[in-house]
Amino acid sequence: MRNKKRNLLIFFCVFLLLVVTVQLVRYDKERYSCRHMARDEESFLESIGFTVIIARADDYGGGQQGHMWIALDIGGVYIHFDSVSLIPIIPPENTEYYNSYEEYLKR
Repeated sequence: MRNKKRNLLIFFCVFLLLVVTVQLVRYDKERYSCRHMARDEESFLESIGFTVIIARADDYGGGQQGHMWIALDIGGVYIHFDSVSLIPIIPPENTEYYNSYEEYLKR
């Protein structure tokens, strides 16, 4: 069982490195923004069995107006990952949560 968890963790780390590379090349605030990335990351990760929620904040800090990212359930704990760089982040206090990107669109 430990080998399975270790292999999953290794897979996830390699996956994150690959996705970061692809996402940084694709990022274009006008055409493919953080919300599009969060939507696609949610879709992909849920298709391989992870539980993902969408997180959003109007004031993300550093003067940035609005930002969206994912929170990934890893062993019963939600870890927040920036949708653009896929690095773990600490969510700001004003974070809103949605069970899916579609739920966010219906708000």
